[in-house]
Amino acid sequence: MVGKRNRRSPAQRRARSELRSALALIIVSSVFVVLGAMLALTGELFAIVVVLFFGACLLAGLMRLPSMSMRVRLRLLIIGCLAFAAACAAIVGFAIMGVQIGSTLVPPSVLTVLAAVGVVFFGGGGVLLALRMRPNRMPPEESEPE
Repeated sequence: MVGKRNRRSPAQRRARSELRSALALIIVSSVFVVLGAMLALTGELFAIVVVLFFGACLLAGLMRLPSMSMRVRLRLLIIGCLAFAAACAAIVGFAIMGVQIGSTLVPPSVLTVLAAVGVVFFGGGGVLLALRMRPNRMPPEESEPE
């Protein structure tokens, strides 16, 4: 067994390590997404934030898979940013309409402020990434034929 490990090149060891790291992040994030969804079924609305956060971690794990191209990674990142911004915008919209978001963990005013910050940063980040993804904006070493 030791002899086989010594035969791997440093690039192969690094790729294998990156794959293990990505898979660990995917598995752990998936568990927390499921736990957050189960918590949301009990009526705890703050669980939506848990699902969104660990859903983003799951997306990051998928993006860390060594076999993904830069273009696919950017697309996943754009989708994740815009989805998170939309969810945050929904929370802000509910607050503006006067719908009380009851939570035993976070006061509604704090949740609304956090959601507004999420809209600004994740919405802005998603738009900036979408602009970067335009074909004439990609650096030559990162672009690939489709």
